[in-house]
Amino acid sequence: MVLSLDELATANGSSNVEILELFHGRNVVDCFIHQCGLDRELQKHWKSTQSIEYKFNCRILHEPTKYPDPGPVKGAGSDIIENHSTRFQIRKMSD
Repeated sequence: MVLSLDELATANGSSNVEILELFHGRNVVDCFIHQCGLDRELQKHWKSTQSIEYKFNCRILHEPTKYPDPGPVKGAGSDIIENHSTRFQIRKMSD
């Protein structure tokens, strides 16, 4: 669901088959949670596990029932974190 703009550009320009498959999958899924999982797998591949985007994806995947499903996100989705987009802002549904 969330990739940094650099990660998005890297995936888009990659010749690695695994990365291309994950990237294609994240662009065609119709489920927010699945998109988060695919993005997290891309980030693991690049060892980006300390990034805020990776941590965001992990939080969504580990507590899916606490967040609404806004549907898949086009592009990087990093505006959710950086600009606090009202369109896709994720809020806990319950504690």
